[in-house]
Amino acid sequence: MIDTKRKLLLVGVLAASVIAAAAAAIGAWQFRQINQMHAGRLLGTANALLTQTLNERIRHVEGVSAAIASNPGFVAYIAAALETDAATGQPADVASIRDQLDERRRESALAATAVLDANARTIAAAGDTFLSGYDYSALALAKEAKNTVLAASAIISDGGHLHVITITPLARAGVDASLMTAEKFDDASLRAISGISNTELALIAYAQDGPHVLTTTLGPNEAQAVLAQASVNQASWLGHAGARDTNQSALVVAGETWTTQIFPVPRTDRNAVLVALAAPTHSRAIAGTLWPPLAVAAIAGILLLSLLLFRYWRGTLGPIVAITGLAERAQRGDFALTFKAPGAGIAARLATALNQILAHLDRHRIPPGVPRRRATDSR
Repeated sequence: MIDTKRKLLLVGVLAASVIAAAAAAIGAWQFRQINQMHAGRLLGTANALLTQTLNERIRHVEGVSAAIASNPGFVAYIAAALETDAATGQPADVASIRDQLDERRRESALAATAVLDANARTIAAAGDTFLSGYDYSALALAKEAKNTVLAASAIISDGGHLHVITITPLARAGVDASLMTAEKFDDASLRAISGISNTELALIAYAQDGPHVLTTTLGPNEAQAVLAQASVNQASWLGHAGARDTNQSALVVAGETWTTQIFPVPRTDRNAVLVALAAPTHSRAIAGTLWPPLAVAAIAGILLLSLLLFRYWRGTLGPIVAITGLAERAQRGDFALTFKAPGAGIAARLATALNQILAHLDRHRIPPGVPRRRATDSR
């Protein structure tokens, strides 16, 4: 009986181990799936918000540029100031143009404004010094604006920031020049997107001397780690920037593994990318909500298994072991035995049959010394 109990206990331990291992495996699989989906939603939200924000900025700058360019007084003033000085061959009143541009820039809260000549070279500019000296003639939008005589917009990542640029031709007003208006995408805008999407973000621009962080919500150490990865993975990250959908990857930042996805920054000629990172705290939060129910389920399964094994021992296996012992004693001549098995199952039926056999054998017991009758042949 002891050996049988030990075997049953061993079976129970093995079964409980299988249940625990299965729960751990299922939990790990579910964690990976849920974490991937959750991180994907967060990262996708960040990219969608950035795209939406940039598009809104472009529409805003285009609207401001159209309002300035359609102002008859402004256009007439610019046209008069652009009259060529016969002695120098240059516009007669560049300072007045600059004053007008600066006034419009301040009124519209723009980063910079400029008047460009027919070849998209700057005649006069106000505001951001980088944008004031920028060569717009190399931009595709300058050629587009000149060819279509319509406003053209793009995003440039030069100068350490993202700038939304709109070039609006003044040809319809009879002036062979264009108005450039620009707005900077600042750190506050990226922090707002980060707060809504619950992600950490970094805007990376690739130049001839390598990648640069334009703006980020990461700390200095984390930003340097991302910049290092941007340098190592330049080909793949720029390759991702040309795709609509990119896969998630794991990026080790400051000793922690972040779920990362690379997105293209729209309308930047694919030279700037958004690095979106789902912090490890999100994974730990998911694990904190996922593992307790699985642990409860595993414990409940083990308890249920223990209950089933106990009932099996008490109702079936235990009585059968006891009946086996009675049969062995009966084999040695002890028939004055009875056993009552609980319930009405097969063990109870077997115990009833054995009790009847033992009672019959006990009633017809042959006393010691009495010769046994042998069956005779009737033939």
